[in-house]
Parts: sequence; structure tokens; C-alpha cells
Amino acid sequence: MILADPDLGGVPTATQQWQKVIEQFGAQTTESLERFREITERQSERLMQETEARVEAIATVMQEEGAQHEMNGREAQKTNGSKGRSASREH
Repeated sequence: MILADPDLGGVPTATQQWQKVIEQFGAQTTESLERFREITERQSERLMQETEARVEAIATVMQEEGAQHEMNGREAQKTNGSKGRSASREH
């Protein structure tokens, strides 16, 4: 709390006025930084959730493609397996 200089009839000195300005600026800065921190925390959480969802989606697609590739490979072996044997017998 700023006290007025009694020698000046209760009028705050320039130093006291500057002190008040600095205190107000400090309080405003603290409030702004707190709001900024809250916003960045929310954005960080949202980004983490989105990233996790994308990673899960990619993993699912890769598993599905792997399963499809495996099925295609088995079908190709069945189809080419009999041809391959007959071709090897001819030589």
C-alpha cells in the first residue's frame, strides 16, 4: 500500500505514483500470463488428443492393410502354387 507523504499535504510523491503504476502493471502482467498459461494448456491437451487419435487411426489402417495383404498373398500362393509346380515339372 502506498502512503502519501505528510510533508506534501497528503499528495503522493512521484516515486509513490510510479510505484503504484508498476504494481498495477505487475498485477496485469501476472493476470495475462495466467490466462496465456491456461490457453496453452488447453491447446496442448487438444493437440495430444488429436495426435493420439491420428496414431490410432494410422495403426488401424496399417493393420487392415497388413491383413488384406496377407489374404492376397495366400490367394496368390493358392493360384500360383499349382502353376508353379507344373511349370517346374516341365523343366
